[in-house]
Amino acid sequence: MTRGYALALGAGTQAFTGAIVAALPGAGVLAHDLGMGAAWAINLAVAEFVIRRGPGRARSARPALLTSSGGPR
Repeated sequence: MTRGYALALGAGTQAFTGAIVAALPGAGVLAHDLGMGAAWAINLAVAEFVIRRGPGRARSARPALLTSSGGPR
């Protein structure tokens, strides 16, 4: 699901990559097409990072709250 969602959001990322490519002097059709493909590559790379990062990294860094007896809640 994460990879599919990343691909679906590729069209939104194309707005940014397309603007960067359009700002380059002498950018032709090939540069435009590569910029559009780069949008999907960027989104897939971020999705793979999130998937491979694992569930342990999303936790808060706060220490556990202690009760008056000194043990964790």
